[in-house]
Amino acid sequence: MAQVDLKEQLTQLEAARNLVLSDAALYPQVLQGILPIIGANARLDLRRWGADFLAETFANTTLPSDQKEQLAGTVLPTLNEYLGNDAQDVAVIKSTVQTASSLYPFVFRHIIHHPNDTAMWDQITAIKHNILQRMDTAPHPVRVCCIKFVQKVVHTQTPGPIADPRVRTAFRPERNETSIAIVPRTHPLLSIPNLEAEASGLLDRLLTVLQDDSDDAILVNATINCLGILIRSRPTIANKILETLLNFNPIKIDHGPLTPTMRVKIKSMERTTRAVLINLLKRNPNHPLAGKMQQHMERLAQNCIEAFDASSRKRALPVEPIDGLDNAKRAKLSVETPPLIKIPPLPDGPISYFNCILSQKISDCPLST
Repeated sequence: MAQVDLKEQLTQLEAARNLVLSDAALYPQVLQGILPIIGANARLDLRRWGADFLAETFANTTLPSDQKEQLAGTVLPTLNEYLGNDAQDVAVIKSTVQTASSLYPFVFRHIIHHPNDTAMWDQITAIKHNILQRMDTAPHPVRVCCIKFVQKVVHTQTPGPIADPRVRTAFRPERNETSIAIVPRTHPLLSIPNLEAEASGLLDRLLTVLQDDSDDAILVNATINCLGILIRSRPTIANKILETLLNFNPIKIDHGPLTPTMRVKIKSMERTTRAVLINLLKRNPNHPLAGKMQQHMERLAQNCIEAFDASSRKRALPVEPIDGLDNAKRAKLSVETPPLIKIPPLPDGPISYFNCILSQKISDCPLST
């Protein structure tokens, strides 16, 4: 009976999801009704569905940013409960971290405009600390999401560009990008020096993945992709990231034997690095480090060719007897060798084929019959 009820609940939840996907204006109403059903004490299937739904909701581009900022406060308690639940589930935690990554800039902007909302700031701070503690020990799906969360924190807590108030577009008429640059110096909750120091430390934590010459292609690729976003959007830290990226060479990693698996990992990291650099050059062909980026890409490609070519060369075949038996081992194996065939010398004068046949009966056979 309980299983039937669970299926009915999931069916109803899926119907609600389809409803908001067709009309984003219904998100506030539907979300308020769903949160009590998908809480931390709900059954695992409901928690998994709920965590996925929240991640999808705040990543949905059809939901306006203003509404996401308003809904963030209602979702944070559920995220906090998911992370603090004793019954940890990888799928739930993964989606929770994804949701937190999407929410962080909206919560940050809310706190800027509502400096007395201590409860919301405490909640997002607790979520942030919980996620950072998982970054080095969680399963790979969660760690990749943690890397994305760190990128969002660094992006938000690093000064971004301030839009010219004289230039207004239809997409963002009055808003600057959410960053520490728009935080008032006298804000009671957001200490600019502390936030900048935290962002700098988290950036170093990301760069360490490349500096330690890790051969974990999944984490390295996730880190490089996140660093590429920071290079494009945060000029104040772009050169620091680029220097680390230009010193990263996956072929030079001490990876031991170049197994087929390791070849795939190296090629994957090389392609990701090259893709990020190519994208940067396309966006800014006159970048001051354009020459170094081009040289690094060429060096990576050449190193890959040399490393893979050297490992794929065939070794010379060992010198072995044709019959597969070494003369030094014949006595141990007690293998009987066939006797040598003795061929008598040919007689003088002209001979025929039958003169070479040893069988007298065959030689005497009359060919005329």
